[in-house]
Parts: sequence; structure tokens; C-alpha cells
Amino acid sequence: MGRSTCLGPPQSGKLERMDKLLLLVQLLVTVYLTGLIWTIGVVHYPLFNMADRANFAAFESAHSARISSIVLLPMLLELGLSVALALNPSSVAPNWAAWLGLGLTVLIWASTFLLQVPQHTALSSGFDQKAFETLVSTNWIRVFLWSARSALLAWLVWVQLK
Repeated sequence: MGRSTCLGPPQSGKLERMDKLLLLVQLLVTVYLTGLIWTIGVVHYPLFNMADRANFAAFESAHSARISSIVLLPMLLELGLSVALALNPSSVAPNWAAWLGLGLTVLIWASTFLLQVPQHTALSSGFDQKAFETLVSTNWIRVFLWSARSALLAWLVWVQLK
């Protein structure tokens, strides 16, 4: 029989190692996305206001295509790993932490598709000051949520290393 911890049911050594590896992958993916959203919030989105207004629709289209190529797969991976951790109790995370992590991921997706995507859609027709300001201000929701996920997962990994 495997090791029993205060974080979950006993597991075989091999299964426990796999859970730890998946937790570490989840941390790495989330830290990548956290760094990306901070860069977008602090550097990239504020520069939208300086883009050429005559070519802004093309600028926004290029932004959307390029950012999707570096964010979509990691977001899908993060979602899958979050669901897996929440639905499969393990020794690497207490249930409350697994469900909190999934909740944060769901809120990130909700913010992205309910708040930021509509602003990008508005900006795809040309620069719109209100859409720009809404995009910049609501993006801080994702910055906070991803930062919280990173902190939660870093804590879970730290607990495993103790």
C-alpha cells in the first residue's frame, strides 16, 4: 500500500510520482501564462493606444492571431490539468485547493470570453477608446486570477518538496 498523507488517500509510489509530475507541469504552465498576462497588461495592451489609428483593424487582427498561437494550447492544457486535479483526489493537493484551482481557471476563462474577447471584437473594426479602456482595466482581473493560481500551485509544490 502506498503512502498516506493528510492531503489525500494512500497511493502507490508510481501513481504518486505521476501526480507530482502533473502538479509540476500545471505549475509551469500556469507560471508561463501568468508571466504572459503580466507582460500583456503592463507592456502590450497599453501600447494599443499608440498604434496607428488608420491601420488599427489590421493591427488588432494580427495581435489576435499571434497571441492565440501562444496562449490557446497552454490555456487548454491548464484547464485539462485543473479538471484532472479536482476530479481525481490525490496526495498532492487537498480537495479544497484542487477545487479552488479549478475555480480560478474557470473564472479566467469566463473573464477572457465574457470581458476581453468582446473588447477585441470591438477593436477589430478600428480603434475605439471605450473598448480600449475596458480591455486594459478588465485585463487586471486575469492578472490577479493567474497570479493567485501561480501562488496556489507554488504552495502545493512547496508542500510536496518539504
